[in-house]
Amino acid sequence: MYWIHDQAQKYYRARVAHDLTGQLGVSTEYGSLRTARGRRRFIPTRSHIAADEKMQEVVKAREQHGYRLALDPLEHLLKADARTL
Repeated sequence: MYWIHDQAQKYYRARVAHDLTGQLGVSTEYGSLRTARGRRRFIPTRSHIAADEKMQEVVKAREQHGYRLALDPLEHLLKADARTL
């Protein structure tokens, strides 16, 4: 999922994923829409249910902080690349 905060010009991306060791968790990325700077974080979870619960916490927090759901530019690019293969 991808959110934008229009006033602050910030973005926040979150998804359920596996890290390089195979650990399941929630991967988050956030930063400024104006620069390439940002941060990434991985929150490990014990199960898919726990990962879904953590994602719901993230969704609630983003809404409370004034972010709006938006089209993820990375997902858009990946879909375009998949069509050309």
